[in-house]
Amino acid sequence: MDSYYSGNTLIATFLFENLNDKEISITFTDFEAKNSEFEKLEFDYNCPGVPMIETIFAGDKLKAPVCFANAEKTPITIYYRKDLSYGVTDNKPITFTVE
Repeated sequence: MDSYYSGNTLIATFLFENLNDKEISITFTDFEAKNSEFEKLEFDYNCPGVPMIETIFAGDKLKAPVCFANAEKTPITIYYRKDLSYGVTDNKPITFTVE
């Protein structure tokens, strides 16, 4: 993951690699971010590049940004969990911290 700030917006770029034999879908709703006070950050829908709703074919890779607004209180922890938007709680998130 690479990240940088543009004003108070955190722009985090992820590289996904699909090692499965079927296509998978990645969307911005699979991500959540919280600041150092555990406040949930809002998505910035003016993120540079294409919107983060993509299909990754079997064996393929995707590099795409996810942006969070009002990210001035560091560190920021970003959580990635497939199907986070559907309330799936039996899978543990992958976390990334931005200092």
